Amino acid sequence: MAGYIRQSRMSFNQVWATEVEIMAMTHLLKTEIYTYAKHGSQLQWLKHSPVLIEPSLQVFDKCIYLDHSSGCHFNVVLTVGPVKSIEQGAKENSILWSELLRQASRTEYQLLNTNKKLRRTDSIAKEKENQQRNMKRKELRTENTFKEKENRQKNITRKKLRTDSIVKEKENRQRNMTRKELLTDSVVREKENLKRNMRRKKWRTDSIVKEKESRQRNMTRKKLLTDSVVKEKENLKRNMRRKKLLTDSLVKEKVKRKMRRKKLLTDSVVKEKENLKRNMRRKKWRTDSIVKKKENRQRNMTRKELLTDSVVREKENLKRNMRRKK
Repeated sequence: MAGYIRQSRMSFNQVWATEVEIMAMTHLLKTEIYTYAKHGSQLQWLKHSPVLIEPSLQVFDKCIYLDHSSGCHFNVVLTVGPVKSIEQGAKENSILWSELLRQASRTEYQLLNTNKKLRRTDSIAKEKENQQRNMKRKELRTENTFKEKENRQKNITRKKLRTDSIVKEKENRQRNMTRKELLTDSVVREKENLKRNMRRKKWRTDSIVKEKESRQRNMTRKKLLTDSVVKEKENLKRNMRRKKLLTDSLVKEKVKRKMRRKKLLTDSVVKEKENLKRNMRRKKWRTDSIVKKKENRQRNMTRKELLTDSVVREKENLKRNMRRKK
């Protein structure tokens, strides 16, 4: 407002009036009065002219500007003289102008103080101020400088937590408690199993995921083939496994069994023995009445299923027709 006053060369006059009195004053003073009020979402200067009351009235060059305070009351903000008198003014006008500016600054300071006092007492104004502060804080959080400060503080707290033994113990206890709850809770288990199955299905069916996996595997294979350090590590692991296998009795027995099986597969005498055993078993199965009954039951069950199934019937009919044609 102070800048607007300096540009327009206005002065404050502390008086208040209603809208009806403003119209009466326009007719009495023969001047136009402008009121600064909010209309909708915008602030506008509204013109009050004495020509509305008396169209033949001659209006002076001077105008009066009023500021809207509350309800239908208006505070007189400033008055403006004609432009010609400002252009023709000399030293006297400049002295008067400096005094007017001083008065304007004083009155503006007083108005600001009164508004601050009213805002402190008004709960709605307090809420609006808090909302504005929160908006400013959010804007600050988005800025890079504020983010850097927050990151620094977070890193400092993380370092403290990592080095503090008490905090570590608390975290470990909480983790163990959560693990126990998960292991004992059936609902949690079911949810985890469902999630795992869904992930597996996605991995199996998704072509993009398959391509990524194959790329990663190929990259790792290339690294392993070209990297000498990795080769040495693998060779060491293999040698360690071989040593364990040679010293472990269970492993020795497994190896011996494998060797025997290989020999048996290649040896003709052993093959004959196995064939004889199989034939003996078959004969027992054929002669045994209990086994025969089981086989007959199974056959009957399969026949019933085949007879009831339409697809199987069609296939059998096709086969029969083909045989008859031959």
